[in-house]
Amino acid sequence: MVYSNSNNESEIQGYLVSDICVCVEQNKNTYIKRFRNLPKHKFNWCAAIFGAAWCGYRLMFKYGLVAWLLKTLIFTLIFSNVAFWGTWCMGYVEASHWLFAISVVFDIAFFVIMGVYADALYWKFIKENIDCIKKQDGLQIENGIGTDMKKRVGVHWGGAIVMFIGIRIAGKLYSNFLLTPLIIFVVELVS
Repeated sequence: MVYSNSNNESEIQGYLVSDICVCVEQNKNTYIKRFRNLPKHKFNWCAAIFGAAWCGYRLMFKYGLVAWLLKTLIFTLIFSNVAFWGTWCMGYVEASHWLFAISVVFDIAFFVIMGVYADALYWKFIKENIDCIKKQDGLQIENGIGTDMKKRVGVHWGGAIVMFIGIRIAGKLYSNFLLTPLIIFVVELVS
């Protein structure tokens, strides 16, 4: 008998729930419900609050790094434009007030985006890893993925700590060697 994905309780979009549970480890029931309801998004508070560290906890290092890079690059583009035009049009003091307001709005926007799309990103990560394990060595594994998957996914506090510290170090390097010289250049250009 063939089941559609929405009616089959043992599968989500063609992936076995047992394989997904191996990947998720913590809060299995919550994530199974969320994955079944995608593309309808439910806000993920942990992902919103902890951002890249949540990605590290879920061992999604690549996604956490990409999210941080996108946030940083978009913020830099906005920040440098406002710094240039604001300083040129209003003066340094007024521009600094605008920069602060924009940084708060930008952080709130990133908070909301991360919270809304975290489950979809996590589901994509899990599907990629299940597919990779199942097609390992060109063979299709018909039964569960078991211990091979535990090496690639799951949850780990060490991952969150590594991601948190790594992002902080990268942020300091970025601000000291790229952002600060850019701001100095913009201010001197306008002065």
